[in-house]
Amino acid sequence: KKNNSGQRRQEKPPFSYIALIYMAIQSSPAKRMTLNEIYTFLQQRFPFFRGSYQGWKNSVRHNLSLNQCFVKLPKGLGRPGKGHFWIIDPASELMFEDGSYRRRARGFRRKLGHQTGRSQFQVLPTPSYYNNPPAALPPPQHYDNLVSQAQDYPGYPQQYA
Repeated sequence: KKNNSGQRRQEKPPFSYIALIYMAIQSSPAKRMTLNEIYTFLQQRFPFFRGSYQGWKNSVRHNLSLNQCFVKLPKGLGRPGKGHFWIIDPASELMFEDGSYRRRARGFRRKLGHQTGRSQFQVLPTPSYYNNPPAALPPPQHYDNLVSQAQDYPGYPQQYA
């Protein structure tokens, strides 16, 4: 694709937004990041996110809010304004082990709702870690595999390799 000035845009990294966000959050020592920290991580590591095209930011926000594997923590007292932290739902870690980085197959909700005749939505209890985030854990074993794939990407800066 071309940008507004007619120049070719950098190629998008060969990872889903779920994988890119997961990579960002897992890179943090505390295993949590604000939205702006996620943006910065992506811009520092992939040229695609550095240009004038800003539509990718909407995709990041969309994926954070849509996918249940990302949990928005409430702000602590004394932290006014914007800047909620996002974490990986510990119950979703298995989702990342198989390398699919997909929430579920397309049409899953539609098929489920049609088959059962019940509502496709349910209210889940608030996880206990929502108010008490877990201490920093070492990255899962599959994180190293994802990072090595990112390092093979031509736009990945060598200082992060």
